[in-house]
Parts: sequence; structure tokens; C-alpha cells
Amino acid sequence: WPDLVASKIAAERQVTADSAIANITCRFVCTHILLNQFEA
Repeated sequence: WPDLVASKIAAERQVTADSAIANITCRFVCTHILLNQFEA
């Protein structure tokens, strides 16, 4: 039972970390695309 809770917390933290990385990557890519449009 405690193991189940711990694994659930670990899984949720992993999802949070993944979404944070995806969010940063998306921001970086979107900014890069916008900057390239201004240069063109």
C-alpha cells in the first residue's frame, strides 16, 4: 500500500517533469520560428 502511493507520486512527478521539458522545448521552438519570420 505505501509502495503503491510512492509509485503513484513518482509517476506523477515524471509526468510533471516531462510536461515541463515539453513546455520549455515548445517555447524555444516557437520563439525560434517567430524570430526567423521577422528576419525573412
